[in-house]
Amino acid sequence: MKRYLIIGICGVIVVAGIVLVVSIKKSPASALQAGITTTPVPYDPADADTAAPVSVPEGTRIDLNTSGGIVSVKNFFPSANRTVGQSVVVVKETEDYIILYNSDTSFEVRVIRGPNDVSRQSAEQDFLQSLDVTKAQACLLDVSESVADPARGLVKQSLSFCPPRVQ
Repeated sequence: MKRYLIIGICGVIVVAGIVLVVSIKKSPASALQAGITTTPVPYDPADADTAAPVSVPEGTRIDLNTSGGIVSVKNFFPSANRTVGQSVVVVKETEDYIILYNSDTSFEVRVIRGPNDVSRQSAEQDFLQSLDVTKAQACLLDVSESVADPARGLVKQSLSFCPPRVQ
């Protein structure tokens, strides 16, 4: 009887371990919530599968249509780090943050090490410099910012100097 009880307990422990490993691989945010240290995936390539391929523009500036009018940004393609899939360009990537451009003309700034005001400010400053735009122009662009929070995972918000967007 004791033998079967020990085998049963061992089986439950093995199954619980497998479930934990699978859940961490599927969701880095849930691992952060559980207090397990892991490196969040800065971009999931599966997100890019439904978007149109990125076309590489020529010239030194790119005109982007926004709800507030046309915003002219520096052509960041020549200095881009890499692409993810066919529809996402990694504009800038550091240990603390990553700046992404999607073929739907939206941007995302992901602060991977956070919440950290210094990393967030550095990412936002790099965003402005990479696009050669003012804060007011950046607020017209379709851009979201995600900040890593150990308690809540990646928290989406507006750039710190922009008013919150109505969803």
